[in-house]
Amino acid sequence: MEFYMDENGEMMREPISQAELCQFAESYQRTYFPQFDPQVTIAINTHPDFLRSAAFDPITKVIHISKVITPFHEISKIALLHEMIHVNLLEENGDADRKHGARFKAEVRRLRERGAYDLLL
Repeated sequence: MEFYMDENGEMMREPISQAELCQFAESYQRTYFPQFDPQVTIAINTHPDFLRSAAFDPITKVIHISKVITPFHEISKIALLHEMIHVNLLEENGDADRKHGARFKAEVRRLRERGAYDLLL
């Protein structure tokens, strides 16, 4: 694992790569959502107007992870899991539950109970 110093003198990890995010997404899909095989793309969004940590676009089927959070591997993985819930809810019934309603919250609880967040929180 490589580290570097940011502009404030804080030690930071090398940012998580798009390839690493894809590997985690494949592992999470197999482990937590095996009933679905969504065809999504994982992208690191570098656009300065992208002000979220992550987002899923159901039209293009792209999960965007903000470049700003990529030095924080655990946060990047939590954001990835969050967006994967949206992806798999879309696969389940055509609704990604973008408002984080009861179905979304139930999935977060299920993942937490299955240990998805154990090493991330």
